Amino acid sequence: SSEREALSFVAQTRIDEVGPRLATTERNEYVEDLELGASAGTAGAALGASVGVMGGVIFMVVSLVGGLLGYLLIMKKWVLQCTKCGAVIAAS
Repeated sequence: SSEREALSFVAQTRIDEVGPRLATTERNEYVEDLELGASAGTAGAALGASVGVMGGVIFMVVSLVGGLLGYLLIMKKWVLQCTKCGAVIAAS
């Protein structure tokens, strides 16, 4: 992918700057370190995004449940009142 190509370009540029001072195994280790660092950064970003999304979903569910309970508690109640004595009873 383009990220890997960019890392290869950066690694090759760095290796070209250092020149023949690095042995082949050291060059390979350097490139591997760059690739691992990039993949760890990508994984961290994905983990952070998923935690944020899950937090948002949990917040939405809790808000929905709380809103429904609040609505049920304050919605208009119907009562029956006796015209003779004034006694009040719930209609349900």
